Amino acid sequence: MSFLLCRVSGRFLRNCEKVREKLFYDVLCMEKSSSAFGNTRNRRWYTIKQHFLTKADFTRSLPEYLSRLADALYQGNRQRRMQTSTADQWCDRRVQLHEFFTDAIGGLPERTPLNPKLTGTAEADGFSIEKLLIESRPDFLVTANLYVPQDLDGPAPAVLIPCGHSANGKAAEPYQKVAISLALSGMVALIYDPVGQGERVQYYDEQLGTSTVGACTLEHSQMDNQCHLLGSSIAGYRIYDGIRCLDYLQSRPDVDAERLGCTGCSGGGTLTTYLMALDERIKVAMPVCYITTLQARQETDQIADGEQNIHAQLAFGMDHHEMAAMTAPRALRIGAAEEDFFPLHGAQATAEFCRQVYRLLGANDRFDLFVGPGGHGYSDHMRRAAVEWFGLHFDLPPSEADPTPFVRPDGELYCTETGQVVTGTNSRRVYQVNLESFEEANPNQAPAPTADQLRNTVAETLGLRLPVQLEYSERFDPRLADIEPVSGTDYHLLAAEDGPVAALFVNAATSGAQTVVRLLVQEEPDYSAFAQAAAHADHPHALLTACGTGIFDVRAHGLQNFEQHGSSRARLLGREAFASYYAKIMGFSLLKLRVADILGALALLRREYNCKSVLLEGQGRAGIWALHAAVLDGAVAQVRLLDTLWAYELTLRDGEYLLPHMADIARGSLLHYDLPQLCAALAPTPLEIIRPLNSRGQVYEMSDTPAFQMLKQAYDKTPDNLIVG
Repeated sequence: MSFLLCRVSGRFLRNCEKVREKLFYDVLCMEKSSSAFGNTRNRRWYTIKQHFLTKADFTRSLPEYLSRLADALYQGNRQRRMQTSTADQWCDRRVQLHEFFTDAIGGLPERTPLNPKLTGTAEADGFSIEKLLIESRPDFLVTANLYVPQDLDGPAPAVLIPCGHSANGKAAEPYQKVAISLALSGMVALIYDPVGQGERVQYYDEQLGTSTVGACTLEHSQMDNQCHLLGSSIAGYRIYDGIRCLDYLQSRPDVDAERLGCTGCSGGGTLTTYLMALDERIKVAMPVCYITTLQARQETDQIADGEQNIHAQLAFGMDHHEMAAMTAPRALRIGAAEEDFFPLHGAQATAEFCRQVYRLLGANDRFDLFVGPGGHGYSDHMRRAAVEWFGLHFDLPPSEADPTPFVRPDGELYCTETGQVVTGTNSRRVYQVNLESFEEANPNQAPAPTADQLRNTVAETLGLRLPVQLEYSERFDPRLADIEPVSGTDYHLLAAEDGPVAALFVNAATSGAQTVVRLLVQEEPDYSAFAQAAAHADHPHALLTACGTGIFDVRAHGLQNFEQHGSSRARLLGREAFASYYAKIMGFSLLKLRVADILGALALLRREYNCKSVLLEGQGRAGIWALHAAVLDGAVAQVRLLDTLWAYELTLRDGEYLLPHMADIARGSLLHYDLPQLCAALAPTPLEIIRPLNSRGQVYEMSDTPAFQMLKQAYDKTPDNLIVG
């Protein structure tokens, strides 16, 4: 796993050497048809040996691995869609998609009273604006503006407008203009603030007057990581807010509950797509500047933030094509822009599949693709197309009036006194709702699993099959990676399971060593320190460069790479986060790959160097990887963790956590185990925990915590084997 991220996006694709890339894929195609290379596994490693072992290609192990997996899924999903030939076939598939989608977002909670509260009204010529607080969950407030046409003769159609990634949420001018145009056309319109936007900033600081995390996309990803620990998602929160807003519209006597619609742009287009797929009360929809394909998005560096990446959706086949088609036979117009960064050719491909499904269902006239001029955004062209579409299907003539004069400043649309629910009300924050759900599940009260049970649970959570196999290893010339070789040091490439390639450096003293061999894993491997130590034959040790770390990542070649530290943007939406999301939509985590790397390195040391005793040392984030690997291996002689997060639960309890990175989380892991349980499972194996950290990266005093007492009890018979300092 190794040499780093960088072809997970079109940006890096464009930076690759085109000729070399073509050669690589030509060889892959040749492999499939040639019997000269033996079995599939050997053919793959032949390709690696012949075409990865050059300076330019060391950086590409992980991105090529991810692309190889994704390409196979894209192809398989494409073939399945082509085989959709009957209405019954599609209806069966839609049921499967609905079930998968609901499970992938963590399910939906039971409905509770909305307790709507009108906090103010603003009058305009032809409509009024109601300022509302709605409880989508108990004590979890949604701020919304309801645009109501004047002089309604009876219940009117209503359109829900989820916001895109605007800092001011519902008050953003394009969304106001859409709602105004709908109201002037005789339709009720409800715009609501997503979490992290408008009046619902979750990390709002009164002194700063803004979020401590950053822009709304960063807030979404910050929240999604915590949700991921519990097997849920921020998409689930966003979707459920929308469902409850539809509940509210249905409850109003001036709304025709049988004529509900939905439209939004960008992030609002995402939510429109989700809602129209999952809630059949939406009879007419128009997502704008979102629909494309996962492949087109990936190729142009549009991985996006937390709620726009659904766990395992690519693995299951829920690409944009099928999400959009789930609306059929209800009316759907896809809005796309000619110069959008969401690729137009992807929207056209999705539209073609939608036409196929709508034809099967005899609803050709209920689907349309509108392509407007310009770039990303809810332009006036899109607004007019949306109002026309809703007017057509709700049998109302669209208004031609210019909505611009009716646009109001943010403050006039506030539903709270302070402009923020976290300061002006008692509304809970997302992390508090997550924590309450965790405490209700109460996994810490379950009987302690045996070591074997926990080993199987960890393997299942990561998606690893035990025992993990070392499928490939070979020595290589380090000068191919611009590394100055050290005398007496062996340089290995290795791969565990079917993963990408990692590198292991082993000094000569390791061979046949009867003493403990130290296997060091770092988030940023220090080759210089290794090279100095390698000169001492009496100090047997090895250094592993795992997935996306160290010598072989693109930092060694003068390019920007994973941003491990620094700003929230680097941490939450940097290159490593993009790789993590890429893996997420395929149903696994980078943690899985890194743990497999370590298990592969252990296997190599034992097989080729006869290492009987290995001290596995993980530093920083790599301590999480090493701890998982030690539990799964079951034969490591000693474990040392330095400057490593003490417990995932600390992250859940801290809204503004800094640790762990998304790449160090397996979906739903905290429902099954926490890091202290993994430590306890190692007993009586000698274990050192040096400078354990809290979720802010500070040294954590855990001696009085129940988790530490549980760990001490596990080492009760061998207390000298547990060192904490």
